[in-house]
Formats: sequence, structure tokens, C-alpha cells
Amino acid sequence: MSNHKVIFLSSEDSGISNELEVYYNVRNEVTVSLKETEHFYPVLVSLDKPTAIKLVKVLKSEISKIEEEVSNG
Repeated sequence: MSNHKVIFLSSEDSGISNELEVYYNVRNEVTVSLKETEHFYPVLVSLDKPTAIKLVKVLKSEISKIEEEVSNG
């Protein structure tokens, strides 16, 4: 298993400085960390594989709605 983390930054339009970090943890789970750059402690959510897969499906569904709105607007 590769040893890496992926960090996503807030959109520039949001005016908020947040980071979303995703990584595989030692308990065989995917951890999602959300932190405001001004605060020290992040909010952590650890997901088992079935829950992480469900999250991906929900995100894809929500993203497709954004694309539909853009093409219909």
C-alpha cells in the first residue's frame, strides 16, 4: 500500500481557508480530515471500505447534479 496523503483546498470563491485531507490509516480505513487553517485541531472521520465506497457514490451523484445545473443554466 502506498504511503501518501491527498490535500484538497477550498475553492477560491468560498472566501474560506479550509483543507480536506484524505489518507489510508493503520486500522485499514480511509480517514478524511477537515481543518480550518486558522485552527489547530482537525475534524476526523474514519471510514471502513464499504462506507468509503458509498461516500464516493454519493459524491459522484452530487457532482453530476452540479454539471446538470451548469448545462441547464
